[in-house]
Amino acid sequence: MRRRLIILGSVLGLCAVVASILLFQREAAQRTQSRNNLKQLLLSMRSYHEFNFMFPRGTHPNEELKPDRRLSWEADLMPYLEGVVIYELLDLNKSWDDQANRQALAVEWPVFINPGVGDTKRGSYRLTHYVGWGGLGTDGPLLPATDPRAGCFAYDRGTRMTDIKDGLSNTAMVSEASNNYGSWAAGGPATIRSLTEKPYVNGPDGIGGPYRGGCFVGFADMSVHFISKQIDPSVMEAMMTISGGEAVNVRAED
Repeated sequence: MRRRLIILGSVLGLCAVVASILLFQREAAQRTQSRNNLKQLLLSMRSYHEFNFMFPRGTHPNEELKPDRRLSWEADLMPYLEGVVIYELLDLNKSWDDQANRQALAVEWPVFINPGVGDTKRGSYRLTHYVGWGGLGTDGPLLPATDPRAGCFAYDRGTRMTDIKDGLSNTAMVSEASNNYGSWAAGGPATIRSLTEKPYVNGPDGIGGPYRGGCFVGFADMSVHFISKQIDPSVMEAMMTISGGEAVNVRAED
């Protein structure tokens, strides 16, 4: 009897080890895919810049609509993500949630989906799990490129590479999001986040991710790095701004 119990215990222990290995491998694969998604977004933004001489505005231009009703930078990026067919379904003169855009919004686009997040749909529209960085403070997305608190994304401004005075390798553009997911086509907080309240990673601002220890962040030099949730807040702020003048080695926190 004792021998059977020992054997049973060994089998259960082995099963637990195997299960742990499988979970680790699954998360590793999900992390790799999320990193690749950010890389693809960065490369498409570089292509956008080559054709338009700036990165996409935070929202599609529409003076008649508030930013959170406009179409997003992710929507404007669709032609550079092999999503021309979906882009052509959008009515660029209407709000993102207008009936005219419902067919496009129902499409789940893989590059906007973080495999570590289970929630991919909200009502009739598909979500995005990645957001652009919009500066420091609640007014960050409204600031001109010359403001020391400005980020790569602003609702009515397209950032040029020459606007990024702090250096492309020290300036973040996009990252995983940790909450408040919205449609990939929605302007405003659904696709743009600024730093307003600490902790900055997996905190109230919704910048973060589903993986242990931190989140992936994409930089203006087209690199993607995993940022610890223990990052010094001042370094996170330096990463957020395009011309803050901070003398901080961002890579030291990677």
